[in-house]
Amino acid sequence: MLWRNIDRFLQHRIKKIVTLCPHCLNTLKNEYPELGCNIPVVHATQFVMDLISEKKITPKYPVAPKIAVHDACYLGRYNEVYQPPRDICKAVPGVQLTELLRSKENGFCCGGGGGRMWLHENTGQNINVVRAEEVADADIDIIGTSCPYCLIMLDDGVKSLEGEKIPKVADIIDIVAEAIK
Repeated sequence: MLWRNIDRFLQHRIKKIVTLCPHCLNTLKNEYPELGCNIPVVHATQFVMDLISEKKITPKYPVAPKIAVHDACYLGRYNEVYQPPRDICKAVPGVQLTELLRSKENGFCCGGGGGRMWLHENTGQNINVVRAEEVADADIDIIGTSCPYCLIMLDDGVKSLEGEKIPKVADIIDIVAEAIK
């Protein structure tokens, strides 16, 4: 399958790969070159932030007063992409960006990438619930993430919370899409 992917990329003369998934970014960017596939790979937040910087798209509409970014492990710690998701949020009118206590290189895993999405743990507290509690303690309206695993894990964790102000979970790309509608 891997070789078939590479053959197709080369056959179609692919010049750049844009991915929504940090796990795919990591594989395509860091492992495929060892197999002779040297196509530039960027995460969707990098691509969209470039579009905003080049004024090809402009966020116009407020989405929420306070947003924080959950740093996906494979986007942040493994590939050191921290700023584009934050810059996208800052580009949305009326948004105050709040940093979570554990963020960037000290970010806290949602548990999804480690396979915990498919496990039912019987001891202790689930990682995604711990993270959801940290997010709720930040007193924000939206927690934005850039990973489909994190989106599912955080949404599931947030649903387990009780309280008056439970933050919404959203993909950063959906946040910018909402701001340009």
